[in-house]
Amino acid sequence: MSLVGVVSVVRGIVMFSKNIALITVLAAAAASQAGVTYAIKDFSSSALVENGDRTFVGTGFVGSSYTMDSSNTGFFGDGRLTIGSNSYGWNDSIPGDFGGGNDFALNPDRGDYATAYAGESNGQKSGTLKEVFGQSNLGYLLDGESDVTWDLDLMYGNGSYIEVDGNSTSPELLMLERGRNSAMNVQAILANGALSNVFMLDFRSSAGQSGAADYKLDTMEIGGEQQVGGIGLGLDAFGLHTGTRIYGYKFSVSGEADNPFDGPDFIGFVAGKTAPTPVPEPATMAVLGLGAAALLRRRKK
Repeated sequence: MSLVGVVSVVRGIVMFSKNIALITVLAAAAASQAGVTYAIKDFSSSALVENGDRTFVGTGFVGSSYTMDSSNTGFFGDGRLTIGSNSYGWNDSIPGDFGGGNDFALNPDRGDYATAYAGESNGQKSGTLKEVFGQSNLGYLLDGESDVTWDLDLMYGNGSYIEVDGNSTSPELLMLERGRNSAMNVQAILANGALSNVFMLDFRSSAGQSGAADYKLDTMEIGGEQQVGGIGLGLDAFGLHTGTRIYGYKFSVSGEADNPFDGPDFIGFVAGKTAPTPVPEPATMAVLGLGAAALLRRRKK
């Protein structure tokens, strides 16, 4: 074989090796998403009027046989929203626009005909995290604007937690976003406030992570309907060991220029496999000790 032929063969081998390496990288990237994000499908909900109060009925997920409905989902019992130097607890009044423009970077909003927040009647035009995330009303949301930094902690509450079960065949968390045109980061909140690694939820339809819900939503702050999209997230996204306890989730957005987040409108419905009721701490057991001992004596008799 001539020198030219040898060079051609070598080049061919090099190109083949590069292609194999590229395919391997792409395959690894695809595998890393498997069992992590699930687009919703066959999502169903109920409402008396369009853009009013709406209740979750159930949903399936692309790539999983698992379904969620009211029997196997739970809601959050505590939370905190931080926007710059402002911080709002679970029951604190968060000022909102409610049809008055975009004066607030991230604020409670609702469907045009949804039940008004309690704070709308006191002259402050406000809502609370408890109202938005503590119940099953798909007509409530936090309306976000671009180029704003915020983080939102949502906790199961009362010490409840969910354990990483090592099962990658189903999602544990379900989130909805109005518009399907934004993204946000999420981390698991662990014992003593420690955080897992960061995973970006991309609700943009072009990203392929989210699916379309069965309704569109027109709220007080905007002038037209927008499609609602949803993502199911598996706990594998956080890279945690089986048995790790998760007490809640931190959702966050960066307001830096050229970020992909673009002001997500976070629907007031974040559901997941129900967290168990915590076992009383030893101190609590000590308080209950006399009664427990009496019960044991009665059982022995």
